[in-house]
Amino acid sequence: MIQVGIGLWRMDVGPTPPSGLLLELSAGADVERWPIDLAQSRALAHLAPRLLRQLDPGSLRVA
Repeated sequence: MIQVGIGLWRMDVGPTPPSGLLLELSAGADVERWPIDLAQSRALAHLAPRLLRQLDPGSLRVA
């Protein structure tokens, strides 16, 4: 089973607005974290519903 998490990430300098999304994928103890900038985040938000429609309904589970 692969688990996917998503959150906001910020630059380390000062009180800045979110810099993008942090995509976290895990399979057991192995975890990969990928920061995605704002332009990529906007594209992902646009594409995500279409990508999710391609999944088998039984493969999607919300925690």
